[in-house]
Amino acid sequence: MICNVNDMGDFRNQIHSLTEYIAGEVRKQKEALLSMEAQMITEYVREHFRERQLSLSVLADNMGKSVPALSRYFKNEVGIGFAEYLSNIRMEWIREQLLSSDRPIRDIITDSGYSDISGVMRKFKAMEGVTMNEYRQRHSSHWKYGSEKNHHDAKKPAFVSPKEL
Repeated sequence: MICNVNDMGDFRNQIHSLTEYIAGEVRKQKEALLSMEAQMITEYVREHFRERQLSLSVLADNMGKSVPALSRYFKNEVGIGFAEYLSNIRMEWIREQLLSSDRPIRDIITDSGYSDISGVMRKFKAMEGVTMNEYRQRHSSHWKYGSEKNHHDAKKPAFVSPKEL
């Protein structure tokens, strides 16, 4: 694929888009390697990550397993711990929302399932190297904001765990 790059912003956006596409394709191909139970758990997390009460404890209760047993199983199957997996899913959704809507950042954070707005903002800056507002400004030049009514219908994130690679 040959691309014309006019400036570093274009280059960054093209790399970002390509990375998201590849991650989605890898996830689709590698998900079959997870056990059926692990697939059900990760799918459940991707569908319910915006619920604040979602936790390993709630999941273990619903599955009739102990928290330590489910924690070990999840890490063995997926390659990272449940809390990190959930956090990655939520942060990916936040990044997508920053680029696809003009909604206030605080609303995006609270809709992601997080309750600690300032903690999420610090974590985002540590992960991305820029604030959420700077991220939105740098990467949104090639995106059009979606309509306000569609922000709750966002697609499930395509996070790929280390074991899925």
